[in-house]
Amino acid sequence: MATPKKPRQTGAPLFWALLTEVERVTQLERSALEGKNYLVLEALHLSKRAEFGRMHALGERLGLNRSLPELRKRLEALEHLEQANLRDARLAVAALGEELQGLASEAQNLRSFRDAYAGETNNSEFQARG
Repeated sequence: MATPKKPRQTGAPLFWALLTEVERVTQLERSALEGKNYLVLEALHLSKRAEFGRMHALGERLGLNRSLPELRKRLEALEHLEQANLRDARLAVAALGEELQGLASEAQNLRSFRDAYAGETNNSEFQARG
């Protein structure tokens, strides 16, 4: 009976460092969403995506999987936070969409008002003659 192979240790410190970085950036996303700091979210997301890709590829090369209790625990916590971030990001996008629609409607009302009164002057034919 073959015994399961242990994950190779070469590169393991880098894997754990990458996982820590992905966790850190995911928490920064959480903070940005809570603070409605939408300008930084794209950069955070791109950074996290790159680090996660490197981490995943390295984890596969090392033979790491969820059978390791520490990895399973950390990945489950990360997934939970990711789901919360995704939910809140979707809510924020919907709210911003509604706000944008309201602003577009207000802008149209202002244009209509401007157009209605832009050509008007006080020199109408009803001016007093004298």
